[in-house]
Amino acid sequence: MTRQTYGQEGYNWRDMQWTNPTTGAGNKWIVAYVWAYVDTYYDVTFNSDGGSAVDPQTVKYGDELAAFDEPTKDGYKFLGWYTEADEAFNLTTPITKSMTLTAKWERNTYTIIYHGNGGVKVKDDKTHEQLTSKKLPIGEPTTLKDAEFTRDNYEFLGWSYFENGSVYFKAAEKAR
Repeated sequence: MTRQTYGQEGYNWRDMQWTNPTTGAGNKWIVAYVWAYVDTYYDVTFNSDGGSAVDPQTVKYGDELAAFDEPTKDGYKFLGWYTEADEAFNLTTPITKSMTLTAKWERNTYTIIYHGNGGVKVKDDKTHEQLTSKKLPIGEPTTLKDAEFTRDNYEFLGWSYFENGSVYFKAAEKAR
């Protein structure tokens, strides 16, 4: 019988000899090695970067992450998860290693529209009834524009949330 006929697929048969150091007698052993397939699991952790916590997951090799709620952070919009190499990570990507994913956020912004309420601003021979500010981060104060509009027989008092409303902010006043 040859070594190849000892076993079946998945087994490794090998002849071994052992010699007793006291008597010098030799014994022949046959040793079988059994190889088994074992599932591999990886840990995926989430760094919410100041947002709400996301529980870590242990994922079988090749599987996708289990569904979970995306994190929230006051004053920010969630843009997605990113790898340690700062690459966007698709949550349907099969997991092949342990990793930490980090949330990427964009600050919420607002835009102020300065409406002349009957007044106009003339610039470069064009008449403007409203002006728009750049995007401003929510929660950070900004200084309101001075009166750039003119209106015959009226004095500029300040800015209001509503047309013909009460003055809420004076020009050059900080507002949030």
